[in-house]
Amino acid sequence: MLATGLSIEIKGLSFNYPDGQCGLKDIDLNIAHGESVALVGPNGAGKSTLLLHLNGILRSECSISVCGMKIEERNIREIRKKVGMVFQDPEDQLFSLNVFEDVAFGPLNMGLKEDEVDRRVSLALQKVGMAGYETRSSHHLSIGEKKRVAIATVLSLDPEILALDEPTSSLDPRGRAALTTLLKSLSVTKIIASHDLDLVRLLCNRVVVMDGGRIVADGDSGRILSDHALLEAHGLAV
Repeated sequence: MLATGLSIEIKGLSFNYPDGQCGLKDIDLNIAHGESVALVGPNGAGKSTLLLHLNGILRSECSISVCGMKIEERNIREIRKKVGMVFQDPEDQLFSLNVFEDVAFGPLNMGLKEDEVDRRVSLALQKVGMAGYETRSSHHLSIGEKKRVAIATVLSLDPEILALDEPTSSLDPRGRAALTTLLKSLSVTKIIASHDLDLVRLLCNRVVVMDGGRIVADGDSGRILSDHALLEAHGLAV
């Protein structure tokens, strides 16, 4: 069982890609319920690979527990309700005819009744500031609007954990500020892989620095983000 107060517990996670390249090496990581944790590091550090292990999209021979459940086949359906994964490219999550159908897809697959699906879609769109867009085509929205709808597709599942991969990429300053405000308003455990240190500074109380598939530093965001030598050594602009 997961220790009290922990959302995620990872012990000894290593992962190699099919071509033999090391993706992750000896990762030990605990994340407490309600924490906002940033994963930072250069391209290829293993941030996205780590996120994809949190709901079993990628699997390895190691111990990963989420909300008290080990990641194994018998638990995977329930774990994917608990962990909402928001990909860097919102197009990876938007494939229906309109916004309503995109956001309703998850609750419908949970077997929920129509009135409960409608309630969840409405609430999720309100949370992301996209109420009234139900009949719009997701593919005709701006990149910022698409990212909001992608987050809504996850919120409609009522997750306990949000895992976000580069949430502010491709956004202009106004869109980045709006998304930051949105994410700050969500009272769930957040794990954010990002190069955007301004976002990290505003949202995260803890920073995990990764490089070469390993964790090289882990601590309070103020301490980590003020260590310019550490950041520069691992490809992060101060």
